[in-house]
Amino acid sequence: MKIEFIEHKEIDFCRYDDCICQSKAGTVYAMSWYLNIVSPGWLLLMAEDYSYVMPLPNKLKYGIKYLIQPYFCQQLGVFSKLDLSEDVFLSFIKAIPFKYTNIQLNTSNVFGRSSEKLRPNYVLNLNMGFEEIRAPFKKNCLRNIKKAQSYNQKIEEISSDEYINIVNENAGAIINPQMLELLNAIIAKSLENGTGKILAALSDGAVVATVFILFFKSKIYYLTPVSSPEGKEKQSMSLIINDIIEKYAERMDFLDFEGSAIPGVANFYAGFGATQEYYPLFKKIKFL
Repeated sequence: MKIEFIEHKEIDFCRYDDCICQSKAGTVYAMSWYLNIVSPGWLLLMAEDYSYVMPLPNKLKYGIKYLIQPYFCQQLGVFSKLDLSEDVFLSFIKAIPFKYTNIQLNTSNVFGRSSEKLRPNYVLNLNMGFEEIRAPFKKNCLRNIKKAQSYNQKIEEISSDEYINIVNENAGAIINPQMLELLNAIIAKSLENGTGKILAALSDGAVVATVFILFFKSKIYYLTPVSSPEGKEKQSMSLIINDIIEKYAERMDFLDFEGSAIPGVANFYAGFGATQEYYPLFKKIKFL
């Protein structure tokens, strides 16, 4: 198999995006519009007329390009219209033209060395009725939802400006100005192309919790949830998630919670009946 290295300006974005959309492991993070925001000028490895692709988000340091995972981009790696074999995957890994690689691959890339370090992701199956999805909710999860409902909170869509303000006020220590700028750009583009929404829980008219969600194929991506101290006390995020599940049950296939390896966060997602899947972390240094 011949693997071609393609500069950004030479990428056929239509054929590239078609490969991502047809790939079993295709993800919104790998779509060209998304990569253009989080990694401007990204490069590409491609084979078999865009039947296999591997986007290369890169940075430059001391005049040397290196492959690094961008912010807000959980999984990349090799994507394929066909079933991906270990031989093809390893061929792409060997073809990476940089001396230093530190990336997160996708769920179809669990081969060889890439399986040595796996990270958990939590995904909830929405392809059934709401009551059937709700049946496995853990007692603590049901208790949190009931508590949230007792405050008569409302779930509404809010503007990107409102969302960014809430993130700034309550997650500024975690999301730095550079990340906030990227997040704002992702939101703006997703609202423009109809793939994004911002949902919020309002208590007495004030936003107390909010989350940005993205739609791709049959999956909802749950991105950057933020709660105020009041929202945490009132369990507002549990109410938002319950609303998403009820609204999109049987309309979408999966709700992707985007993690997490943090026990408290993992238990929170598992409380909704979400199950684990794993994606690899891959690091490689080429020596002269």
